[in-house]
Amino acid sequence: MCARQDLNLEPIAYKATALPIELRAQPGFILLASFYPYKLFAKIDPLKAKLNVMDLSFLLAKILGLFYLILGVIVFKKTEIRKISEELSKNEALRFVFGLIILLIGIIIVAIHNVWSGDWRVLITLLGWLSLVKGFSSLWMDEATYKKWILKWDSKSMVTAGGAVSMVIGLYLSYIGFFI
Repeated sequence: MCARQDLNLEPIAYKATALPIELRAQPGFILLASFYPYKLFAKIDPLKAKLNVMDLSFLLAKILGLFYLILGVIVFKKTEIRKISEELSKNEALRFVFGLIILLIGIIIVAIHNVWSGDWRVLITLLGWLSLVKGFSSLWMDEATYKKWILKWDSKSMVTAGGAVSMVIGLYLSYIGFFI
């Protein structure tokens, strides 16, 4: 067996296309540059893998850009969005599940992309922190306080403004993610 220090993960000089399709289709396996006859493939530890922050920023820009763009279009298209948010505030179990999902998304974005630079990547970090705070507050507030909070932001002009802001954020992040 080869020790972890013996793994050479430098660029490979071998053609992967010469391998059978069953071996090439295995996720997490690579051909070693300096391979041992008894061990041609080694599994990469995903926790030790290095990911370029800029690549991650562009990936998150694509995902969040499309999400906010679609969300903004839906807010403008659906006239009963205010009724949906009112029903959500009444159902404690549904609010708890959505709060957990939003909290988890916020934690993931903050954990993998906490970039406070002076460029567009700060927007992704801010969206992650806002998701984290919204998910936590949704779980922490009691039903009466949550209803007051929803009703405060539930006017037609606020919903329209939220949809417009969502579309602008979505267009901006989509442009950066797909065209820059």
